[in-house]
Amino acid sequence: TDGVALLLDRAAAHTPDFDAGRWSIEDLAELCDRLDGMPLAIEMAAARLRTLSPREILDRLEDRFRLLRARDRDATDRHKTLLAALDWSYDLLDADERLLLDRLSVFPASFDLAAAERVCSDDHLDELDVLDTLTALLDRSLISLVDDGESSRYRLLETVRDYCSHHLEASELEALQRGLIDHAL
Repeated sequence: TDGVALLLDRAAAHTPDFDAGRWSIEDLAELCDRLDGMPLAIEMAAARLRTLSPREILDRLEDRFRLLRARDRDATDRHKTLLAALDWSYDLLDADERLLLDRLSVFPASFDLAAAERVCSDDHLDELDVLDTLTALLDRSLISLVDDGESSRYRLLETVRDYCSHHLEASELEALQRGLIDHAL
């Protein structure tokens, strides 16, 4: 895939005696998938391949924002860490976009518009605003369209879901999880 090619290219740039043959293509592909194919995240993971195997990086992705950092001192601030890049993108959103994006992090997998409307709407964000706000997030590539041919479904990239879930207070997270269970039932 393009992600694996980028990962190998950047790893070779970081390591003079680079040998891609020592790792399985499956681990490399899984790493790129878990990084959501994000070029900045792949670049940062490639730098870590100097000291860690792809499997070791995968095992440490629970703390991806500390793990994935650029070593390039000349990089712009928003490109020095994955967290800084997400902070920068998040700060560009309006209040409703941030609110919906944070709330969408409760979905563990893909979801449809009806689920987003039911689970994420309240007095601050009504059901009628969810479609427009969802569309804005899609336009900004913070959510992805999953087209199964019959109906439109959406998903958050794993990295974005992890980032946004940290913005929810415990009580709000609990209410959203209850809403998700109610919707599923």
